[in-house]
Amino acid sequence: MALCPFCKLYISTKESGKNYKGKKYHPQCFEKMLDDIESGDDDQKELNDYICKLFNIKTITPLMSSQIQSFTDTKGYTLKGIHGSLYYFFNIEGNEIGEDIKGIGIVPFVYDDAKDFFESIKKAKETNSKFKNMPKTSNVKIKRPDTSVNKIDISKI
Repeated sequence: MALCPFCKLYISTKESGKNYKGKKYHPQCFEKMLDDIESGDDDQKELNDYICKLFNIKTITPLMSSQIQSFTDTKGYTLKGIHGSLYYFFNIEGNEIGEDIKGIGIVPFVYDDAKDFFESIKKAKETNSKFKNMPKTSNVKIKRPDTSVNKIDISKI
């Protein structure tokens, strides 16, 4: 019996496992693993595209690549978190990229602030979504009653 590296459970001899890079997976674990890899690739591509657009370059530099690797491995940052931090620093706070900036070293300094910012937006959206089903109020205009007093001509009496 082989141990599935995804779920850490044994694969019975009756099950047909999927082999990938010398390891045997449950069929459903194999599909989940592929989905995780594809979504991770999308996040990496999205981050790389954003950095290229931000710095006006064709591909990310080796320094930027090593910084991303360092942030994800040692600090536990996510690729979306790094993307959000850069977006927050340059687009929300309005900081500009100077000529001397060659990397994304600002990320550790703004990561928590950016995370708080985006979490507050998410919380506000959730709060606002609760009010979508509230009945709408309507303004009703009421005509003012006629308060003019009929004048009586005394000479006709």
